[in-house]
Amino acid sequence: MSADKEGSSAGQFTVTYMDFAKYTGSAKYKNSVGEALVLNSYGQAHDFFGTDHEYVSIVVGRWNDDVEWYAQAVVAGAELYGPHSYMPGLRGNGTWISLAQRTIDEVYDYWTPDCGGGIYWSTDPSQYPTYKSGITQLEFISLATRTYLLTRNETLLHITEKLFNWIVDSKMIDLSTGTVYDGVDTVACTVSEAQWSYSYGHLVGGLSYLYQATGNTSYLAYASKIATTGIETFAPSGVAEELCEATGTCNQDQQGFKAIFLRQLNYLYLTTPDKALKSSISNVLQSSAKAALATCDANWNCAGDWTNGSTQVYPAFRSTHLVAAALVALDGITKL
Repeated sequence: MSADKEGSSAGQFTVTYMDFAKYTGSAKYKNSVGEALVLNSYGQAHDFFGTDHEYVSIVVGRWNDDVEWYAQAVVAGAELYGPHSYMPGLRGNGTWISLAQRTIDEVYDYWTPDCGGGIYWSTDPSQYPTYKSGITQLEFISLATRTYLLTRNETLLHITEKLFNWIVDSKMIDLSTGTVYDGVDTVACTVSEAQWSYSYGHLVGGLSYLYQATGNTSYLAYASKIATTGIETFAPSGVAEELCEATGTCNQDQQGFKAIFLRQLNYLYLTTPDKALKSSISNVLQSSAKAALATCDANWNCAGDWTNGSTQVYPAFRSTHLVAAALVALDGITKL
């Protein structure tokens, strides 16, 4: 299940920049991106839900997965610039790490024991009130673990491992096959068997960070299996593609999921010692970047579908971002 919302795309743009800054050492857009994150966290409110949570949830349409996208960039900023450094224009409690922690606390408020656990997707009680989307859980694992690595707050590690155990117990993921499903509906505790590349990607990335946090090699083994299944499913030719692209039925968000998949494969590449897996990931990153770049014209207007021809016309900046994300992911395995 996937809603087509601007918030998720905007958050992902900022994550791509943070990876770009990390891999290149460039500070060219540091202030602009930092200011955008401050703007989207309502300035001095220092909160992606602002001072009126209900308004932001219902009118702005910002849900748990949306704020987590922004927060992925925030924790990356904490890693780059120092967790206790201030975000542009802020003082007092306006640090990178405090915003990451606040987002974690607010999202975790939506954890309930329904169907054994998990975090609800929507913060708007009139829309999807019974759905615990996979991506909400998987973003949380990555966000909370990265924050733990900066703070050593043991509570973060505890709730992250509890959440991972729940997504296994709920059958949202099958560790034996490396399959990742879309989420759980709490009406009957049923699993939606839709599959999206970003779910595979974010779990792979989150498990990479969990391995770094705990030293537990089981997390790395799980990540390897899931990445292998993800590549077989979403990059059978070597070029990343969403399953809905072949039929031209993806919405704008869904077409962009493969950029997240590539980014997270890059994170696993930088963590795993498995040479065969590294080779497989490298092939996907290189093939995808080459195919993506081939869709761009001289003015950097690019297409979002890299394998089937551009069957849908989207604003160029969104499709061009996908290409940029693919190039940055590739840069990450060649620069570090």
